[in-house]
Amino acid sequence: MPSNADLADALLTISKLIEILGQDSFRAIAHSKIARLVESSPVDFIELGRITPAAEAKRRLLEIEGVGAKIADKIVEFAATGRMSELDELRAAVPPGLLELLNIPGMGPKTINLVWKQAGVTDLAGLKRIIDTGEILSLPRMGAKSVEKLKGSIAIMAEANLRLALGPAQLLADALLATLRDKLGVPEDRIAFAGSLRRGKDTIGDLDILLAEDDPARSARAADIFTTLPGVRSITVKGETKCSVRMAVDLSSRWDAAEPAEPSDPASDASPGGSGGATVQVDLRVVPSAAFGAALMYFTGSKEFNVKLRSRALDMGLTLNEYGLFPNDPADSTPPH
Repeated sequence: MPSNADLADALLTISKLIEILGQDSFRAIAHSKIARLVESSPVDFIELGRITPAAEAKRRLLEIEGVGAKIADKIVEFAATGRMSELDELRAAVPPGLLELLNIPGMGPKTINLVWKQAGVTDLAGLKRIIDTGEILSLPRMGAKSVEKLKGSIAIMAEANLRLALGPAQLLADALLATLRDKLGVPEDRIAFAGSLRRGKDTIGDLDILLAEDDPARSARAADIFTTLPGVRSITVKGETKCSVRMAVDLSSRWDAAEPAEPSDPASDASPGGSGGATVQVDLRVVPSAAFGAALMYFTGSKEFNVKLRSRALDMGLTLNEYGLFPNDPADSTPPH
């Protein structure tokens, strides 16, 4: 069964594909906004979308601020089938290789549209070709500095599949938690690592850090501190409840033996070649204090475990999500205070 995260990803992909195709920017923005709403909302949109009859599901969805009739229809379709016909149509209209370019940090849909329409780029190999030949410098907004950033971003993407051994990952996570606790002044029971590291997997693809915070001003400060930590090479997302960065990681046996120096411009898409070494994605999620336990379980996963646990909750007439355990009425699943 799909989840809120799957739904948000589908809606965000529609937004990006609309921009890649150069279509209505207002429609792209609308899908992006609803994707953020779905991702951060305690309401289980999938459960709402599965209410029968479908007309009742749509009616309940329309009661949520920000959800229009067309979006409601897409949610109902996705809840029932795990697919969206519009997403399938948009994917078919774009060369498959272009979607891979979205994984390059700083390579947004408008830039992808530019290199596709004006330079005939349809995949990563094509992008590298116009960079190597210098053809990319003839495109609008593509000066030498921008191209150097793009080269660095491609190198970062090449490292995206890097998996850290458990030991170095644990050292990095411990160092990050200690730094954040010190800078934010939060107790140990309000910040923790989650994900595959908490599950003790042999290798770790990325790091997930969870922070309990109820004060919006302190949440904003946490985002500022996190995205300017020593070793941050680029910022992928910076928001009220989630930040995502690429961070330099020392693969030697001692974390403190070669801790990377703080970059001069942490917000830039700097090349990882600048100070050497590999990078890893690190995510910070900020949740209400009362939801910290539920969120820690949810973001520790695995996905398969969460699906089974949610199904068991449903069998008991309950709804389980990252905010807690609620009676099985998705519209009443409000976050704790």
